[in-house]
Amino acid sequence: MKTSASIRLKWVRYFIKFVVRYGHWDFFSDFNIEINTSCNRRCAYCPNSVFERGLIANERLMDEAIYCKLIDELATINFRGRLSPQLYGEPLLDRRLVPLMAYT
Repeated sequence: MKTSASIRLKWVRYFIKFVVRYGHWDFFSDFNIEINTSCNRRCAYCPNSVFERGLIANERLMDEAIYCKLIDELATINFRGRLSPQLYGEPLLDRRLVPLMAYT
């Protein structure tokens, strides 16, 4: 069991890491973008298992211009965190995945 002092020290180190990296403390480290809605699985915990939005026949793709705009805006704030091209959709089903990641 960790003591409150060790937990506090952990958060101080985390805070210093973000301040040094980004110049201020109120920043995010992960960014999820859902580039497509389709998925070839029906996991019990996922909304795609209940709603038809996840069917491959009902696939909706994010507009490439919107994706590029998001990436450009992340670049203007010097985002160096993790970018994930999925939320509930399976990104490997999107044929544009390689060009989109190349733009990133």
